[in-house]
Amino acid sequence: MMLDDKPRSASVMSLQPSKLAEISGADFKAVLLKHPETALHLIRNLIRVTRGLNERARESGRKREKLREYIDELGTKNGADLPSVKRWSTAKRWILAILVICAVLQYYFFDVFIQMLSLGGVNTFTGN
Repeated sequence: MMLDDKPRSASVMSLQPSKLAEISGADFKAVLLKHPETALHLIRNLIRVTRGLNERARESGRKREKLREYIDELGTKNGADLPSVKRWSTAKRWILAILVICAVLQYYFFDVFIQMLSLGGVNTFTGN
């Protein structure tokens, strides 16, 4: 963070007790100039981090695009055209038809039962 001479933009938190050292910006730059291999190692690590961030940003863009396509697809679909909705509608029609038939049969048989009670007496044939 200190290589661009701007204020710190990140914080660090330790999960365990740690021993740390503080190096001034001038001393750090002096070490990098005196030890080019360390500077190259630092540059490679910065490139690795940047590539990882680029890949994450690219993947995030892909996911965002897929989500946008899915939302657009849902906007163009009619719910009544979905197979599950068609099955549900068909089942609902069958159940309603069966209920209507049961209601008609119940009404008819109830009427017959009332008529049987109003006959007064029922003669049964015993077979003798």
